[in-house]
Amino acid sequence: MSQLYFEDIEEGLSREAGAYEVTREEIIEFGERFDPQPYHVDEEVANELFGGLIASALHTVSICQRIVADTLFRDAVTKMGAGFEAIQCTAPVYAGDTLSVRMEVLEKRSLESYPDRGLVRIQYTGLNQDGEEVLSTVALPFFERRQAGEA
Repeated sequence: MSQLYFEDIEEGLSREAGAYEVTREEIIEFGERFDPQPYHVDEEVANELFGGLIASALHTVSICQRIVADTLFRDAVTKMGAGFEAIQCTAPVYAGDTLSVRMEVLEKRSLESYPDRGLVRIQYTGLNQDGEEVLSTVALPFFERRQAGEA
């Protein structure tokens, strides 16, 4: 695939990708390093509260971002981003779950203040192996333009 620029992105574009298996070890490791809540690091507590270890919301976002970077926009020419409008974890992610991401381009717009890039609003939905939504977010990446000011 050739490089993907702002001009190549179409509103309504929809894709799905990924098959990332979440392991018990990485849930605990991530939890211990970045989000040491008991249900991320202690199997006994997690079993009581959730029926098993669950991934941190930050871990789930990170996994989905990796899927997006490696597959959906692997060849995108991005220039940072404006962040996220919202991030919602809608269901727990358990050890053994396999995650994928569905994305849809909601909107794109040129930026007078940055003629070398355009802003794209993208809805990302993280799904488990049963097709159940586990994450919903709207990201705001900047995509490089082929030529400044080009429509």
